[in-house]
Amino acid sequence: MGVWSALDENHRTLVLDTEGRLGLSQNDNIRNRLLLKILCISDIVIFRTRAAKLPNDMFQFLSDASNAFHKYFRKELENVMKSCNVDGPMSTMGPTLIVFHETNHTEVLRGHFQCQKTAVEQLKERFEKMKLSYDAYSSIEYVGIQSVGGKQTDFSEIKATITSTLENNKIRSPRRLSTIFKALQALNEKFNHAIPPEMPSTLPDDFFTCCVKCVSCGIKCSMAANHQKENIPHQCEEQCLYNRGLDNEILKCLQCHREGRDTIVYAKLTAANDNLVQGIVKTVWSGFIIECSHHGEIYRSRKYWYGNNEPKDVTRVEVIHVWPGEDHNRLGSDVTPRKIIEAISSAGSYLSSSTKVITETVADQIAPSYWIPNKDVQECSSCKLQFGSNYSKHHCRACGHIFCDTCTKNRAIVPLLDTKKAERVCDNCYHELQSQTLSSIFQNNHLNTQQTPSIDYGASNTSDVTSPNVHNIPMSRRFLELFKDNVGTVIYNYLVEPIKESTRPNYWRRDSECRACFICQHEFDNTTYRLHHCRKCGEGVCDMCSPNKRAIPERDWLTPERICKSCDKTMNE
Repeated sequence: MGVWSALDENHRTLVLDTEGRLGLSQNDNIRNRLLLKILCISDIVIFRTRAAKLPNDMFQFLSDASNAFHKYFRKELENVMKSCNVDGPMSTMGPTLIVFHETNHTEVLRGHFQCQKTAVEQLKERFEKMKLSYDAYSSIEYVGIQSVGGKQTDFSEIKATITSTLENNKIRSPRRLSTIFKALQALNEKFNHAIPPEMPSTLPDDFFTCCVKCVSCGIKCSMAANHQKENIPHQCEEQCLYNRGLDNEILKCLQCHREGRDTIVYAKLTAANDNLVQGIVKTVWSGFIIECSHHGEIYRSRKYWYGNNEPKDVTRVEVIHVWPGEDHNRLGSDVTPRKIIEAISSAGSYLSSSTKVITETVADQIAPSYWIPNKDVQECSSCKLQFGSNYSKHHCRACGHIFCDTCTKNRAIVPLLDTKKAERVCDNCYHELQSQTLSSIFQNNHLNTQQTPSIDYGASNTSDVTSPNVHNIPMSRRFLELFKDNVGTVIYNYLVEPIKESTRPNYWRRDSECRACFICQHEFDNTTYRLHHCRKCGEGVCDMCSPNKRAIPERDWLTPERICKSCDKTMNE
């Protein structure tokens, strides 16, 4: 289907010609949507039909165009008119409708003396009988021509009607071509979503509304298409169905509801004004709490020895829609368990520094002779990352220098080691091993037992070799690595990881879903791009994209906590 345009210089008018509803298209719904867009940006709409009697499809289509103008196009056109500084009331923006009816054997509509109704009044009566709307049209005209005996169509009457309409500036003032182009461009950008071809074409609302359906009940979103680009969430006025698997129930404060507000509440362990220790003691003695931001504490599960109320006495349950890609649990969550884990981790960090020194000292005693001692290195030999309690040291099994985890992600078989297992190597040695140019770079590693090796990573190259030796990693070191790689992994996966996941606030993005930083899109690692969660939005961010800390009372973080750059900017605004 195509749209042709021509400029009539005599009348200074842009003419848009379409194939109408007879045009061939693989998706009739997309064709109809395009027709509705053309109709709604026009000053004059000419609907030509050669049917013996005016068909019902014509009235239905013209009514669809009227409804689309009021419900979807009007706001976009108003924005375009304002941006183009076009004066004039918006109520006169509706086009003039001209029905051009040509017949051969039947009479056209005429004003009858008996019924005392003009042709236009008969058209409006037909709209009303079919319960269809035509309010968007500023005026309706009817031109009927009967071509008898195969005569050519006489266009004089339709030309006169068009000319008189164009000269009538009371309906709409002339517009620039740029304004028309911007109007059509705005409609195309707003309503360009895909439409399933099997969708009935008798539902024009589906051409311009969001196609996303609720996961729980299957009802469509009632917002306009592409509303998410304007940061408007999915909405639907119809009631949703409860789904046990999705658990799409939320609690709202009953007193706020009576006062005309909607406040989401949830059960948690500590109150907002209690510190961590005080809150835990109260929870052990009095049970969990439900707190409202407007009315404070509204429920305690064990407030009295007997006769305690139920949560339903102070809250109202509401079933909400669950939209694809959205987590309804992110609306509210208790962060107390996470605070406990972070307090334990913070306390453990003070003890880990001394423990780490002892661990590195023991590791130096059982390390191969060509490895640089841990005590002599304070930064990564490649990226210069400063080691501390947060970053671990790793030895390259080829050159023996110390690197961070990010710089030793590669694994390769080292020819001069007494093992056929792929070992941890630095990036430089890995590339040399892959290119098979590493035949002699380890020849002088045995001299490390007699002299202190150089810490300069750049000095470790192929020019320092003297004699080839096969190095044997001590059994004690192999046992230590076996314990760390296997027993340590099992402990973390089956003990630490479940605890971390169980204490994760509901509005936090799951760790398994966080592959890259939400802001910079850099993949996470164990050093400079570690995974952190913004305490406000719950998205996974790296350390560089979350440098600031702020209190977030609405999330029960009353002390300064990590926040991403995006949320920090939003709060500043």
